[in-house]
Amino acid sequence: EDGDIGAATWDLPVRDNDPNGDGRITLAEFEGQPVVLNFYADWCSACEAELPAFAAIEDQFGDRVEFVLVNSQESGSWRRLVNDHGVNDWPIARDINGTGSNGSGLHGNLGGRGMPITAFYDAAGNLVEVNNGAMNESSLRQAIASNFGIVN
Repeated sequence: EDGDIGAATWDLPVRDNDPNGDGRITLAEFEGQPVVLNFYADWCSACEAELPAFAAIEDQFGDRVEFVLVNSQESGSWRRLVNDHGVNDWPIARDINGTGSNGSGLHGNLGGRGMPITAFYDAAGNLVEVNNGAMNESSLRQAIASNFGIVN
């Protein structure tokens, strides 16, 4: 396992909807449940285009898959997209550059050069897929089925 992208360093400052109230969002908080981690920014039209598909899939799979948003490379209002697309109740982290306790630079560590990026972690916290670029409902459903064995 690559230490830069595994559960040990998946520790980001919270923007909204803190799962355990400690000001951080960590992969370890979701142990035992697969996680779909989506990086977005307000300026990213592809991010906005894919959020309706993510919201629809979360409605269907939400009790079996945890969806987490990571606001990265932000230059505007990070809250607008999540409010506009009904995903404002998801845990939302803020990716920051650097390593250690101040943040992970996770977007870069996952190979991120653009937006959006979606990372899939299995229930044991292992990174199983990274998808660069926007996903539609069909591709997201297929990734959940192939990575987690969950179909709807």
